[in-house]
Amino acid sequence: MNKEEDIDQNIIEDLLCRFIINLPKEEQTTDRLFFHIQAAHWFYSDFYVGNTEIMNAGCKVPPCNFKAFSRVIYKHCPFLKPYYEGFEIFFHRFNQYISQIPVYGAIILNTTLDKVLLVTNYRNTFYSFPKGKINQNETGLECSVREVWEETGIDISKYISENDFIEFKTGGNKTQKMYVVCGVDENVHRKTNTRCEIGRIEWVPLARMEEGKNSTNNIFNKIMSFVRPLKLWIRDYMSGKSKERSSIISESETEPNQAAPIKQEVVIKTVHTEPIEHVSVFDAKLAELGREFERKLEELDKIEEEEQKPEPNPFLTFKLDHASLKAAFDFSN
Repeated sequence: MNKEEDIDQNIIEDLLCRFIINLPKEEQTTDRLFFHIQAAHWFYSDFYVGNTEIMNAGCKVPPCNFKAFSRVIYKHCPFLKPYYEGFEIFFHRFNQYISQIPVYGAIILNTTLDKVLLVTNYRNTFYSFPKGKINQNETGLECSVREVWEETGIDISKYISENDFIEFKTGGNKTQKMYVVCGVDENVHRKTNTRCEIGRIEWVPLARMEEGKNSTNNIFNKIMSFVRPLKLWIRDYMSGKSKERSSIISESETEPNQAAPIKQEVVIKTVHTEPIEHVSVFDAKLAELGREFERKLEELDKIEEEEQKPEPNPFLTFKLDHASLKAAFDFSN
């Protein structure tokens, strides 16, 4: 007998009443319905599985994955029973649908920009950035703030910027957009607001992530594609550059022991608003060159006056205004 068939009938009925039976008609479509089944699965995993009080009462609450749980719901829900034979088709279609939903999150850096805040899954088998799928009527920025708070307990709303991010777009046109948040104190209080989802929340040196790329059992595999763009972002940030660059990552650039992506497009965007010392020096030099250029123009004007040319050459004397530009073009014609 399958584990999912061992779930206590009373618990199944409770979950159906809570999440499925009373749904409005517009939420009973195949795609929307699975989101509610997913919510029921999370509730079951969080509050029933491993609950000693419920198990001591003789109820069967075995752990099961989302697909197995969905099959149980289809088998026991009155208005889904007639469609049980087509479950595999419906579930496959839902997976295709959610694979296109954009994912947003944050790459949180410490004050020295050499450590990244990462989370592990509940079984501590891999690292990832705090992230998740966007909700209906939610912006990418709002999604990132919400997911970071849910997974780490940290509020980044005052630090996150729409202008600083690393974004991947796969061949299937799915977006993964991570906003880069820097300067977070390593001692910031962190505690997940999820149940049975996050294992650890750790500051991990960027160098450690790079060292693990050649490992056959790399717990950083899910985020390795972000390491190189992140290093470029940090370099540009520290050098004071403001830039927006996009490039294509080819199969030859993928890390060892990773499946080659299907033509991922990575966009790195950085816009800095705070003044940086050597940028100010550059601006001062640029202003000085501008003043020198004006002086040269004045000298040319004096030479022309001394030579008493009947009509000064507009290409040498025009000013950057509409009237002078028009005169220059009229003269050339």
